[in-house]
Amino acid sequence: MMPADDFVPGILLGSLAALVGGALVSESCRRRAFLRMLLPGLLLWRFGVFLFLVLWALPYYAEGRADAIAYHIKGLEAATAIRAGAWDRLRWEFGTPAFVIWTGLLYAPFGGNLTALYFVSMFVGLGAAISLYKAFALFGAPRQTRVYGLMMFFLPSYSMWTSIHGKDSWVGLGLGLSAHGYGLWLRGKAAKGVARLAAGMLVILVFRPHIAFLVAVAFLVSQVLFYGTAKAASWVQGTLTLVVLAAMLLGVGHLAKGFVGLQEVSVGAALARNDVGARGNAYGGSAVEYRPALSVTEVIRGLPAGIVKVLFRPFLWEAHNFNAALAAVENAWLVLFSLRRLGSLGRLVKHLIRQPYWTFSTALAIELVLVYSSTTNLGLLSRMRAQLLPFFLVPLVGFEDARCCRVVPGRVPHPSGYPNAVNKPSGLNL
Repeated sequence: MMPADDFVPGILLGSLAALVGGALVSESCRRRAFLRMLLPGLLLWRFGVFLFLVLWALPYYAEGRADAIAYHIKGLEAATAIRAGAWDRLRWEFGTPAFVIWTGLLYAPFGGNLTALYFVSMFVGLGAAISLYKAFALFGAPRQTRVYGLMMFFLPSYSMWTSIHGKDSWVGLGLGLSAHGYGLWLRGKAAKGVARLAAGMLVILVFRPHIAFLVAVAFLVSQVLFYGTAKAASWVQGTLTLVVLAAMLLGVGHLAKGFVGLQEVSVGAALARNDVGARGNAYGGSAVEYRPALSVTEVIRGLPAGIVKVLFRPFLWEAHNFNAALAAVENAWLVLFSLRRLGSLGRLVKHLIRQPYWTFSTALAIELVLVYSSTTNLGLLSRMRAQLLPFFLVPLVGFEDARCCRVVPGRVPHPSGYPNAVNKPSGLNL
């Protein structure tokens, strides 16, 4: 059953969300004409998604003990412990326990109201979309940037899953901040970029350490590829960057290893842990057939079907309820959008190695596809896809404009020495 909401705490928490979230969103849009133009429609769209979630999705999944309801109930207990100063009653662990504590912190000043938490998440998801747009705008041509922005702002699945009170919305914000921070760093705004990147990585690390590990890998991959193109004068800085990223990768990797329950770093242990996760998700009407992979060869053999499953399923004929039908319609559009760009894959590969942000996004998208390819629940995949789509769409949209990735003679290069990181103004004031 749906838990009863307290009216006064809801009004107080919702009002605070409107004031803080509205101010932050307005400030983010203030210097960009495209965002200012879209802002009324953006707010209206997200509010519509908010109503859909609280009036339809939340009651629909209430009997199945939706994650948000569990966070609400446990968050009330955590808020009571926080107000009493009983910090020893809280579970200080990454993942779900950390999110319960975060929910308790939101509830501690006013009390509990699940509807208000969804209202908070509405602004969290919108902030994630704006951050991703701003990151793309640092490198994309104006037309491609507008296309990418419209997708991030109005793509139904992304809007829905980043507006739900849960780890998905906050991890989405962490991914957006990390991507924008990396882009700013590449553009020479080191202090601002590192601050955003650190904040984003911290959010991801606290709630989903294994995703933080994948992001760190993508950062390192993009920097390693461009290390060889750096000028001799920047080798010291480039080497220092690689050392810092490698250290971050090792630290985050250690935390992620414990979080996912991997006893040792080996192929056998990874396959065994993957099998446990796949079997645990094979439930409900969205479950798909699962065949365990007993070797690396079998994993590789099953990758094509796994990739199609992650990116494009459920298909239209697999939809068995209203929510699945909505996902299937979007997936059909995604298939058509991807097929239109198959003919330009050669140009994508050619120019991908000239743009660190494009490479970072592509590497992260590939990692997420591989990690999620063994998931045995299409409903769960629809939710996970919200983390993948922003980065999967970056090369699909961005490679259409090869000029944004070209080394322009005579331009002052980015301080990192990477020739692709020249300060190109197009798209910055969209």
